[in-house]
Amino acid sequence: MKLNGLIGAAISLAVALNGYVPSFAYDASYQNLLNAMRGSVYTITTNTGTYADKLTNYRGHVGGALFVRIRDNSVSLTSDYVKEDPIKQAQFAQALHGFIAQHGGGWDSYQANQSQGSSEQILLGHDDPSERTAVPFESQKNFARKWWSNNSDRFSRLVWGQDAYLKDAVLDANNIYLNYEMMTGSPDNYVGHHIWNNAMLGELSKGS
Repeated sequence: MKLNGLIGAAISLAVALNGYVPSFAYDASYQNLLNAMRGSVYTITTNTGTYADKLTNYRGHVGGALFVRIRDNSVSLTSDYVKEDPIKQAQFAQALHGFIAQHGGGWDSYQANQSQGSSEQILLGHDDPSERTAVPFESQKNFARKWWSNNSDRFSRLVWGQDAYLKDAVLDANNIYLNYEMMTGSPDNYVGHHIWNNAMLGELSKGS
């Protein structure tokens, strides 16, 4: 998984304009994620203005049609995963974030690695911190298979459709956690985090 140079440079510029504020060891409880899934509104004040944002803008409402919003497009989630209890979905989002962080991925790792290369190097393709911090879709899918096998009778009973279920689970979990992290983290990181979220989710949506 790799961010292209222009996106990497755009994130660098956003961070430069708004300030670099590391937020290492960020770990949301699944209850907080669940509140976000149910429509909690977050107010973010940056140098460019004040925003009222909520996870349902990027995911849809609990009990309704679910999607992953990537820039101006939406990827619909249509597998049996959408029928799962929202509590389990929130718990999985937290668990997957922990797996990603343990393997050197996530926004915090991206920020830390970004300082090792200049914006000019990233733009020229000589260095891209996303390459050092991205956890491949297949690795996330394997983790998801183990987690849902242990936590969901619905998943375990599926004869067909497990791959579609796991893809939806990985996409949704990243969508939940990344956007919650963006909305509740440092306002100075909001713009850069938003650009990075779209890039990460866009790459994950290509998985199978």
